[in-house]
Amino acid sequence: MIFLLLPVAGYLGLCLYAALFTNGRVFPAPPSGYRDSPDILKFRYNEAGDAVSMVYLPTPGSSYLVYYHHGNGEDLQSVLPRLKFLQQMGFSVLSWDYPGYGTSDGRSTERRVQQIAELIWEAIPSEFGFRPEQVILYGRSLGGGPAIRLAVRHQAAGLILEGCFTSIFRVGIGASVLPWDVFNNQAEIRSIQCPVLVMHGADDPVVPFSHGLRLYQEAPEPKTFTWIGDGGHSDIIEKFPEVYYNSLTRFLELIANP
Repeated sequence: MIFLLLPVAGYLGLCLYAALFTNGRVFPAPPSGYRDSPDILKFRYNEAGDAVSMVYLPTPGSSYLVYYHHGNGEDLQSVLPRLKFLQQMGFSVLSWDYPGYGTSDGRSTERRVQQIAELIWEAIPSEFGFRPEQVILYGRSLGGGPAIRLAVRHQAAGLILEGCFTSIFRVGIGASVLPWDVFNNQAEIRSIQCPVLVMHGADDPVVPFSHGLRLYQEAPEPKTFTWIGDGGHSDIIEKFPEVYYNSLTRFLELIANP
């Protein structure tokens, strides 16, 4: 009898571990790489006055705004070179720090990050002057979660996913075997309403390449896939700028001619 109970006990232990520790592992906010300054915008997200920090890089005459969601070990300072690269390509760029990251108030959870991403989306037309059909959603790694959710709920110009996972538990234990999952991108992406570009390094040691391939396979048309043979998790722009630039340029053509 005891041998029959061992698998049940193990499974319940796994559920308990996931419930207690997943959030801390999903959002391990690094020490802030910056301080508040005039370049840091504040977006209040609740009645208590809590705010998240944002960076806006405008490009005069740009046709698109890239709404950028970064990875779980990054903040606005560490991704600033990436944002400026996008700006140099001719985009206006908006990015933000999750609660507890950088100088943002509060504590991150999946639900809270999704809610704030939605509130910022709703404010883009009035605050930054871009209509929804001019906004390209960008999710890098963890940032794929809120980016995909927005692409499901709204008609954006396009969705870019870089180094993204199918779900948190599929990265951690190889399968979605618990009664719930965190950022279940594989299920969500089937319902997106815009063109999608998936980029993934074949040698990614953090999020296996198979995750990017699965997201591409599950996404509806129109879509395109860029895989980088020697690419890791955080070096696509730095080591392969030409591939990155050409991928985004081709994606703009797909957006214009879906």
